[in-house]
Amino acid sequence: IQNSVTKCQAMLDALLQFSRIKKPNEPAESYDLNNALNSAQKRMSSNPIHTNAMIEAAPLPTITGYWIFLNELFHQIISNAVKFQPNDATAHIKIEHEEASDKHIIKFIDNGIGIDEKHHEDVFTMFRTINHEDDYEGFGAGLAHCKKIMHIHDGTITISNTPSGETCVTLAFKKTNKAA
Repeated sequence: IQNSVTKCQAMLDALLQFSRIKKPNEPAESYDLNNALNSAQKRMSSNPIHTNAMIEAAPLPTITGYWIFLNELFHQIISNAVKFQPNDATAHIKIEHEEASDKHIIKFIDNGIGIDEKHHEDVFTMFRTINHEDDYEGFGAGLAHCKKIMHIHDGTITISNTPSGETCVTLAFKKTNKAA
């Protein structure tokens, strides 16, 4: 009963956080995504499970957005890459930036357990998990938050697999987004 109550409370907290993700009344500002990466790394350094993660990052662009949500976005994606490792392996995360004519594309490629292609859309649904609860902590709120954050920034988030089986989370920010 205690475990169920604790889980219900955590789910209610996640739902409350999800409801708070909305476009602020104030205008978006220029924000260097390298700061979002640094913020995520600082938050992770306080958790011993995350301290061994190896992150290689290309220089990231400055976009127009809401720093508090962008920091949370990076934290969620990197935390998932660290959490979903086989047999407590060390997470290796490569962050790439590509610039298209109208978009900034950020890719987070990790060496984790991967996501079956049939679940690539499911993982963005609130409280939808694809792994056994006993194997990995969580209940499927993080990527739903990420999708809502990208929607606020007039961007997209997708998941794919690399040819070598790694997971790739791709963020696409329009260069002139509606967040502004």
